[in-house]
Amino acid sequence: MSAPTPAVLGRDDDVATLDADGEVDLFSAATGRRERTLLPAGRPADGISISPDGRTLAVSHAGGSIDLLSVSGGQLHKLVGSRSPQLLPGVTSAAAPIQTVFSPNGTWLASAGGAGGLIDLFNVASGRLVRTFTTGAEPVLSLAINRQGNLLAAGDGASAYLLRFPSGSQRFALAHADPSIWTDATGGEVSVAFSADGSTLLTAGDQRTRVWNTQSGTLLLTIPFARGGAITPNAQRVVADSSGLVSTFSCAVCGGLRQLLALARSDLTRNFPAAERAVYLR
Repeated sequence: MSAPTPAVLGRDDDVATLDADGEVDLFSAATGRRERTLLPAGRPADGISISPDGRTLAVSHAGGSIDLLSVSGGQLHKLVGSRSPQLLPGVTSAAAPIQTVFSPNGTWLASAGGAGGLIDLFNVASGRLVRTFTTGAEPVLSLAINRQGNLLAAGDGASAYLLRFPSGSQRFALAHADPSIWTDATGGEVSVAFSADGSTLLTAGDQRTRVWNTQSGTLLLTIPFARGGAITPNAQRVVADSSGLVSTFSCAVCGGLRQLLALARSDLTRNFPAAERAVYLR
């Protein structure tokens, strides 16, 4: 049996763990003791995610179903829905794992991994399917919602997609990797992550990490030979994992126009006269 997958709850520093056989246990981070079992073993599980308030867990199962669990009651809250997972392209025996992510306000749960690049949006309180939208033909392998709650990013085997949330209308398709290559050696999937202010999106896969502007879809930075990474909260640096070696990269353009202007002001040797301000600071 593989090691349990942990999920740190934002409430009371409790830790929920998910075993491959589907068992979900709640542990005290202070004592390390198991407090109770939230979901018994019996159904193979893909992953676990937690609502922002730490009160609800979403457990996705290999068969395509998703369970919502109430942490306080330790009982099944809602059986949200079911979607049969899609086989990975070029891989006959491996199915795309079901991905889940809560919206920042805890109202919505987005899930993906089924056929046709479909993304389902559920109301957490009722468990009702509200809408379904798509990114394309390939299964979605990663999901993220920005802290502002108005953008959703989805990654498949070659590209990332930026969609308005919760409507699901597509803003940009960001080509990241060669769609004809699908191996673990090249990364296997395109993972996605937003900066804290939502102005940039980091994509990783195919042995490279890239940073994009979420307003224009412009590629800002490419880091070769990097399997993954993260953007610092001030969006001034990118931390990348290059075969186990962690490196940091400066990205003056990752923070948008406001950061560029601040950098320009700090490096100025004289003030702009009125005519130059009209041209350069419009």
